[in-house]
Amino acid sequence: MMDTNRALTVKQLNFYAKSILDSDRNLRSVTVKGEISGFHFHERSGHAYFVLKDEYSSVRTVMFASYLSALSFVPENGMKVFVHGKVSLFERDGQFQFYADSITAQGIGESYAKFLALKEKLEKEGLFSSRFKKPIPKYPETVGVITSPTGAAIQDFINIVSRRFPSLKIVLYPVNVQGENAVPDVIRALSYFDEKHVDVVVITRGGGSYEDLAVFNDEALARKVFLMKTPVVSAVGHEIDFTIVDFVADLRAPTPSAAAEAVTPDRESLRASLYEKRTILENILKNRIENERMRLSISFGKIDISALLKNESLRLDAFYDKILAAAKTSCNSRISDLEYYTAKINALNPLSVLSRGFSISIKDSKTLNSVEEIKEGDKFTVILKDGEIDCAAEKIRKTDNLRRGDEKNRGDIFGNGERIGLS
Repeated sequence: MMDTNRALTVKQLNFYAKSILDSDRNLRSVTVKGEISGFHFHERSGHAYFVLKDEYSSVRTVMFASYLSALSFVPENGMKVFVHGKVSLFERDGQFQFYADSITAQGIGESYAKFLALKEKLEKEGLFSSRFKKPIPKYPETVGVITSPTGAAIQDFINIVSRRFPSLKIVLYPVNVQGENAVPDVIRALSYFDEKHVDVVVITRGGGSYEDLAVFNDEALARKVFLMKTPVVSAVGHEIDFTIVDFVADLRAPTPSAAAEAVTPDRESLRASLYEKRTILENILKNRIENERMRLSISFGKIDISALLKNESLRLDAFYDKILAAAKTSCNSRISDLEYYTAKINALNPLSVLSRGFSISIKDSKTLNSVEEIKEGDKFTVILKDGEIDCAAEKIRKTDNLRRGDEKNRGDIFGNGERIGLS
């Protein structure tokens, strides 16, 4: 029978387990060989976190900044290493961990070796050469985004674009960003956008382990990116992550937010530039007119044509006022147009679609676009402006006059505020 009077708290349990591990002499100083995966350097603390794994198992590992700074090389994903340290328990989380104090490289893992081999092969073929890089449009009208529709990457991208250049139209092609279907998904999305003639394409996803990002080290995908007529920006993983697609793409951005900044001009900078150009134009006109007035004054002193010069001076004044007024009108008109379209786009902001009564239905991480994609009893999720509802299809009614799309017409524009996802 359970003795509840002698029950331990979670803290007591973790403390006891930690004390057992710490007191084991065999675990105080141990060398483990394995392959580095999921390496992450914490910028604030300077500590490194990674997984040490072999064919059968893995262990979470931490290396504090004082030990990391003593290394003669930078650890990378895929490296096969000997790691010395001690085994303990992170008491707060009850996490069994290996605390490393030194690392010695023994070679590279098989997956990382394949990555390096493919990188060398494509580099020799010229796929990474700067002479093949297409320029990113300075003022794009439409951008195609290839990513997971439910990930944080697309939200980060939309937020930055909405702030910097809200008139930019965003067309999302939802894909799997990891797993066996990811590569064909991304290749199909690239083909779609190349046919639709968007101004620039962004491939993006959040960070992950070396294995999570393996999709973007695929040779077929790399060659597809290289053959694109449309400029491609790669924003895969975190700043320290590099994939084959990063090297082939026309531009590599370290994060999804950085990709959004790379494909959009800054609205406020444009406004400031417009005012600056107007000031320069005014100064040029003023200097030109003053020079002409000086020349007239000199001529007036030599030749008695005072009446003519006075008339010319008046004409110049009128000319100056006319040009200055035209310049101001032109600049003010452009500013008004900018503010008008900004307000119009903001009114159709894709993030406000849900607040106007629309919703999104998601089944198996994919957007539902037709009753053909669901059957009675299937479970799905409805996303509303303030939350999500898990549902089950009780009865399905098919309406013949609903417009259906096909693979050729997939992709809805976020920027028009009317639809989200692909139809």
